[in-house]
Amino acid sequence: MIRYDKILVSIYSPELDSYANQGDILFLPQKGDSAKKLFKPRRGTSYFVALSDGRKPSAIGVIKRIKSGITAENLARLDCMTRNKKTAIPDNLEVYEKFLERINKFPENQPIALYWQDRFGSKEKTLVVNKAILRGYDDLNLEEIFQFDYE
Repeated sequence: MIRYDKILVSIYSPELDSYANQGDILFLPQKGDSAKKLFKPRRGTSYFVALSDGRKPSAIGVIKRIKSGITAENLARLDCMTRNKKTAIPDNLEVYEKFLERINKFPENQPIALYWQDRFGSKEKTLVVNKAILRGYDDLNLEEIFQFDYE
């Protein structure tokens, strides 16, 4: 199994609708996850969930390098543990593999968001992990928020 050296972690910033604890590993929302109690995602966007107790939502994450690396199997196991699933590893490891492949294409300290994208010629929409577009936050020191030491 491939080991990846980058992971998506959370920042704590209510101004940016990121309520997970700083440094929690983030993943795509699964059935049963919700952000309704804390915020409503903007139109065309979604949110990540922290793979920790409570699975708190986070609209934005940041790419960080990890020394030991992570495999899709490790990420899947962590996701299942926080969802209180009876199985240790889900059958669809390719979802975790694709997520890690996408995350590892971005440079370290890059803010990342989750967007809904229309499929050409179809009414279906898919979730896309991409660089976060941050406008209108002049009063926040974004560089300080995203460039913290991890591990």
